[in-house]
Amino acid sequence: MFKNHFSKVLTVATYTTLCIALTNGQESAKKPAASKTETPATTKAAMPEPFIGTPDKIKWVQFAPGIEYGPVHGNCDKPGAPCVFQLRFAAGGKIPAHWHPVDENVTVISGTFMAGMGDSYDESKMMSLPAGTYVLMPRHMHHFAGTKDGALVQVHGVGPFKINYVNPADDPSKAAKASD
Repeated sequence: MFKNHFSKVLTVATYTTLCIALTNGQESAKKPAASKTETPATTKAAMPEPFIGTPDKIKWVQFAPGIEYGPVHGNCDKPGAPCVFQLRFAAGGKIPAHWHPVDENVTVISGTFMAGMGDSYDESKMMSLPAGTYVLMPRHMHHFAGTKDGALVQVHGVGPFKINYVNPADDPSKAAKASD
């Protein structure tokens, strides 16, 4: 009787050990192997820090006649880095036809924003976009924007977020240098 009982206990113990080993093996397979140089400190450093951007923290600068640029978060010049900024349009503010090397994500925060696609600014090709509208302008797509009554939009993308004017003479930064 003792021999039969011992045999059953041994079988159960072996089965339990095997199940635990298989479970641990499956858990290990689900988790990516940690790099030999990765430590808890380097893992934490790779994660972005929390950020809350309030309107009073935005430092507005003149972008073009009737349009101000306000950086919100990130680095638009650094390749692959996320970035967020706002554009504040006065009534009649316009951005001539241009394109970007990366996707442009635009959310209309207030007012009515207008956007169109093509190689030159043409109001007949523009859509009026009320507050709450989201627009994706894929990289390299020629487009233009403006507003009749004023608008605030938020743009997010990744660096390098550059503006390339279809007609280089439309670049407001070059017009400012020429008048100096």
